[in-house]
Amino acid sequence: MKSSEAVLSTRKSVGLYSLPQRGLLEVQGGDRVRWLNGMVTNDVRNLAVNSQGAGCYAMVLDRKGAIVADLIIWAREDSLLLETDVTILVDLENHLRKFIIADDVQLISITSQWKRWGLEGPKSFDLLSDLLSEEVTFTAWQGRECSLAGSNVSLLGFGFSGEDGVQLLLETTAEGPILDALRLAGEKLELVEGDERALEVLRIEAGRPALHTELLPKVFPAEVHLAEVISTTKGCYIGQEITARLASRGHVNRMLVGLRLEESQPLPAPGVALFFEGKNVGKLTSAAHSPHVGAVALAMVRTEQAESGQRLQLAEGSEGQEVQVVDLPLFASGHA
Repeated sequence: MKSSEAVLSTRKSVGLYSLPQRGLLEVQGGDRVRWLNGMVTNDVRNLAVNSQGAGCYAMVLDRKGAIVADLIIWAREDSLLLETDVTILVDLENHLRKFIIADDVQLISITSQWKRWGLEGPKSFDLLSDLLSEEVTFTAWQGRECSLAGSNVSLLGFGFSGEDGVQLLLETTAEGPILDALRLAGEKLELVEGDERALEVLRIEAGRPALHTELLPKVFPAEVHLAEVISTTKGCYIGQEITARLASRGHVNRMLVGLRLEESQPLPAPGVALFFEGKNVGKLTSAAHSPHVGAVALAMVRTEQAESGQRLQLAEGSEGQEVQVVDLPLFASGHA
């Protein structure tokens, strides 16, 4: 199936996505909650298995408030799982280890023991309801431990596409039977299995920033519309001082925006500079051909040029392709 077809089908029904690019780091020990709460932007003190708050989205920042990594945090009975892009897992572990002083905390890489899959689309809950023979719905970050095909699986309400979504965490040895059960239950819902490229298009349509593209060193959470991952009530964490200063100032110098591109032109590469009246005002970060809205992109742009409708150029001079700033998300959930 073409990626564009998977994108269309996911927004109409439900898509199943393998997530091999996700790595897992387990935090164990009696001080794990207190210690991790001082390492990340969100509040992890009340996370609990089988609850409305079984997980959360958070950032790890450096002392200057810039993003080191973004995390999905999963609550387990005796530990907390940190999920992020597998390519930075070693660097993240090394970063965090520097802050274990006299704490009862152990960090263990467990990526090889688990498989990560995701259900994306408005019928994600219908599929699970059929499979579990009961009505199933998830609010954001609600979690549930259950048995599928005779094996335990952790479910977490969250999606990368802006649609309803459920994340699945399952042991490597249980992957085959659970996938067979999902595929069988999904037949009448026209379940599609999308690839990494389809999920990337869905992410860009949703205006969701990603590590290595929008979430880069020297980028602050407020610049990429992630104020909701920052707790203002929990107390100190690494990078809090700069983050609080930005929040109190109420202004950042650049913002993540959407761009509408010319369909007749090839997609520009990430990193291409954006110009306004001959002045470099930002750069394109991600681009895709959306089957819903055409050629689109995400970009980091100076705040003065971030208003919807603003026209920019992808190169200096008269030969530069003209692009238009548009509101995020580029495609809204529920309008497929």
